[in-house]
This record gives sequence, structure tokens and C-alpha cells, in this order.
Amino acid sequence: ESSYVGNNNILCNGSLTVNTGGGVTITDILYVGHGTVGALTNDGGTVSCTSHLWAGSQATGVGTIVLANGGRLDVGGNIGLGTVNASTASGGKCSLYVQEGGVLSLTTISPVNSIQPTSVLDISGSGLVTIPGDLTAVMSAYTNALKITAYGGTGTVGIDYNNTNVGK
Repeated sequence: ESSYVGNNNILCNGSLTVNTGGGVTITDILYVGHGTVGALTNDGGTVSCTSHLWAGSQATGVGTIVLANGGRLDVGGNIGLGTVNASTASGGKCSLYVQEGGVLSLTTISPVNSIQPTSVLDISGSGLVTIPGDLTAVMSAYTNALKITAYGGTGTVGIDYNNTNVGK
């Protein structure tokens, strides 16, 4: 069954904080900000989602995800920020921050539509995003469209295939 952090009622806000040593395993889709405000903060723990991550997945959805201090988010399916299918915009938005020591480990990212124009993936400090295969062109396109930024748009995103992380 899917798991939700902030679901359907615009009058309610949902939040989940995972601290150092903590862990959450989701065996289906993870929704963050599904029709309302949802905030996932991973401050040193591990969140593992075997399926998709949809954040800001409805028109009234606002998702915020923060990975810091060794916090890790593993996504086994596709990622969608501001979408519920990595294809069409939902009208919602999501800001995903991979900060100092945070790791976002992706399995799949769709070219062009996984991060919708109202959403952003921002990387800072020693934050790291990994994805298997040579997706340099896909990641460059997201970076050029300012959908992937560094330091809130004031820094430069480094794209590194097969050097720091073999095969990623």
C-alpha cells in the first residue's frame, strides 16, 4: 500500500522526520505533499522506497524533502517532482534539497518530465545524487532548465559519470 506524508486535505499538513540511526522502508509508492503540504526531513537516517516517489503530486500539493547529515533516500522506481506520473504536470510543486552529507539514490529519472517547472532538485555541500547509467545528457538538460540547481541557484552543479561512483 502507498505511503503518504501530507495527503488530500488542504487544511492539514503532514510531516515525517527520520533522525540519525532511524529507518523507514516503504514497499510501494511514496507521496510527499499529495493534495496538501507534506514535509519529509531525513537528518541522518535511511528512507527506502521500493517504488516511485511522487511529490507535489496534486494541484494543491506542496512537497518539501530535505536530506542532510548522512540522510539517505533510495528510490526504486521513478521520481516525480510536481507530477504523479513523471510525464504530465500535476500543478503541485516540490523542492527536494540534498544538503551536506545527504544522498539521493535514484533508479530512474525520465528525461524532461520527472521534474516539472514548478519544482526543483537543489544540491549543496557534499550532497550527492546517484543514478545508474550514463544520463549525462538528461541531467545536463535538467540543470540547463534550472530544474536541478546547486546552492539555491548560486552554485554550479557537477555532473560526473563513472568517476566518483562507478557506473553512476
